[in-house]
Amino acid sequence: PRPGALAEIIRRPAELAGLSFVGHDKDNLPLVDVLTDAAKRQQDCLPLLQFTLKLLYDDKERRPGTISYHQYESAGGLENAIGTWADRTIGALGADPETGRAVDDVIFNLGRRGRETDVVVGAELLLDEGFLTPARERVIKALDQARLIVLDASPRTQRRTARVAHEALLTHWRRARSLFETHSAKLLLKDDLERDALRWREQKKDETFLILSETHLVDAEQ
Repeated sequence: PRPGALAEIIRRPAELAGLSFVGHDKDNLPLVDVLTDAAKRQQDCLPLLQFTLKLLYDDKERRPGTISYHQYESAGGLENAIGTWADRTIGALGADPETGRAVDDVIFNLGRRGRETDVVVGAELLLDEGFLTPARERVIKALDQARLIVLDASPRTQRRTARVAHEALLTHWRRARSLFETHSAKLLLKDDLERDALRWREQKKDETFLILSETHLVDAEQ
C-alpha cells in the first residue's frame, strides 16, 4: 500500500475501537507517522503491522483508550516486535540445553526454502510421535498460546500439524534467522528429502526410488 493508505490502515481501526495513538519519537514524529515510515520500508509490512498493533492492543500495561509510543519502543518497533515477543515466550520456558535444542528443532521444521528464492517461507510441520518429545511439546504449546503458530488437525486423518501464524516470524526473529543461515545446507537437504519421499510415495513405494547412495543415505539419516 502507498504511505497514505498505510496511515489509514493504522489509524481507522483504532478510531473505530475508540483508541488514540499518543506520544512522539525523538524527532517529534507522532506514533502513526512512525508506524507508517517503518511499514513502508518493509516488503512484508501488513503481517508485521497486524502483529505489532495486536501486541500493543493486548498489552496489559497500556493506559485505557490509548496506544503509546513508549509501548511501541518497548516492543522493539515494527521490525523487532515479533522477535521480541518470541524471545519473551521462549525465555519463559527456561534456559536449559534440552529446551534450547527443542526450540531450534521446532523452528527449523516450521520453515523451508521458497521455490524460486533463497528466502525462508513457512512449512507445515507434522506433529507425529516420530517428532514429538515432551520438550518439543512444551515449546509448541508455548508458541501456540503466544499466537505465534497455528495448530490444526485433519478430521479425516487426525493428523496434527503446526504452521507459523506469520511468516515474518521466520525472517524477523533473530534466533530463527540465525538458525536458517547457519544450517542453510541442512535446510536444502531437508527439502530434497521431502521431494524424494513424495516421489517415492507417488511411485507406490517402488524400491528403485529409494536413496541408495551411501553418502546421501548418511546425510539423510543425520
